[in-house]
Amino acid sequence: MTITSYLQINALTEPKVHFEFKPFGHPGSLGIRISPKGKKSWLISYRFNGKKKKFSFGTYPEISLKEARTLAGTLLKDIDSGIDPNETKRGYEEAETFSNLWEQYLKSPSYRDKVETTQKEDQRKYDTLLSKPLGDMKLVDIRKKHLSMVLGSLAEKSPVSANRLFSLLSVLFKLALNKDLIEQHPMFGMDKPAKEKPRHRYLSKDEIKVLWPKFDTCRPNVRDIFKLTLLTCQRPGEVMGMKWSEVNLEKNIWTLPAERTKSKRHNHLVPLSQQVIDILEPREGNKSEFVFPSNHGADCGYTSNLNKARYKLIRDLEMEQWGTHDLRRTGRTMMSEIGIAPNVAERVLNHSMGKIEGTYDIFGYLPQKADALNKLGRKMDDITGVETKQ
Repeated sequence: MTITSYLQINALTEPKVHFEFKPFGHPGSLGIRISPKGKKSWLISYRFNGKKKKFSFGTYPEISLKEARTLAGTLLKDIDSGIDPNETKRGYEEAETFSNLWEQYLKSPSYRDKVETTQKEDQRKYDTLLSKPLGDMKLVDIRKKHLSMVLGSLAEKSPVSANRLFSLLSVLFKLALNKDLIEQHPMFGMDKPAKEKPRHRYLSKDEIKVLWPKFDTCRPNVRDIFKLTLLTCQRPGEVMGMKWSEVNLEKNIWTLPAERTKSKRHNHLVPLSQQVIDILEPREGNKSEFVFPSNHGADCGYTSNLNKARYKLIRDLEMEQWGTHDLRRTGRTMMSEIGIAPNVAERVLNHSMGKIEGTYDIFGYLPQKADALNKLGRKMDDITGVETKQ
């Protein structure tokens, strides 16, 4: 007798009853339940630790009688081995999702130790690229194929962004592994989705000459952030987040706190050239803790999005693509051109100087750094045709 005819015969008298039959010679049994609306659900009845239990595992006809018998046999063997499918199911239902992992990541040192701009970028990646395809998935269900779909679609449009997302996902699943939320890293053996060429882009003197006055067509915050990134050679995120408490215009020093630097090892002292002072002085008294407060109000943080203005400049001037970080690289390149010693220029950029030197020579080279940035400022005036103040 087929399962269809079996149900048709018995459902005439007991449409809501759980029908059982024992095809295995096993104390447990396979059955099917018919709901008032006609839905047919497979289940097994069994005893575990002396208690009678039932476990549903699919519907008919999606799972055929033959398949149901095979699955039921496997489940009953597991029960004999001491594995209760209801407990396994409950454990699965309570298992962490990718969105749960993200919440744990936000509380972890991996996230908290990042500078604010990087934290915002991580959150943007989650909101726009990860939340929808992965957020509700159980971590134990996530496989390479799911991650490849997310990374592959992004790599077609933005290879570098795809690689950055790959790195973030690697950190997230390492956290899940360390917290025993998964047994195996799903990205094990995966390659980065795109091959990157090392960036060597910097602006030529001719490009600076036409770009510098065009900065003045941007909003004041954006204009000055672009200029200061080029004049100080600091990271764009550090410039954007500059606070008045960090700036001493009388001593011409910007003290970048350790927690806002990439290395987080020590405070970084940035001498301010006259060109930088001329930009900062008119900004005093803006009633915000930030030098470049958000246009949404003094209590809304600082300006952090330069892309719209940058794209417009590139389009209007028909330039080769450049990123805000390339302004920092341009300043570093110009320091080499005007004869600044490499070890001084690298200290201006706050690059690591090696373990021993970085540990014992923290606050040195301030006069040399000041000389380097003053020379860079005068060189910029020379390129742009601005008369240098004495």
